[in-house]
Amino acid sequence: MKNSTELKTYFTNNMGIPEKISDKLIQKFQAANPEIQQGLQHYIETGKIVDEPKISGFSPKTLHERGETVTSALLSIDWLMKEPEKALMTIRRGRDAKFKK
Repeated sequence: MKNSTELKTYFTNNMGIPEKISDKLIQKFQAANPEIQQGLQHYIETGKIVDEPKISGFSPKTLHERGETVTSALLSIDWLMKEPEKALMTIRRGRDAKFKK
């Protein structure tokens, strides 16, 4: 994964993320599972979001297709890896809320 300065530059210049939020995202990605860090690196290099890992039927790609930002989709999968029950309830609730609109 790129260093903090490179990530901040990428987030702010390429993704339009404000600097304050970029700093928080960098901390979250530094603490993330290595697969998630690799997924972010893959996105930065190719512009394509990964379809692995798949946890409880979700992947970064499927979450992104549902409307999550790239960073949110990757970090949601990281959360699913760390706290599967709590994360799954929240992700499913978000999906149900979208279908009710």
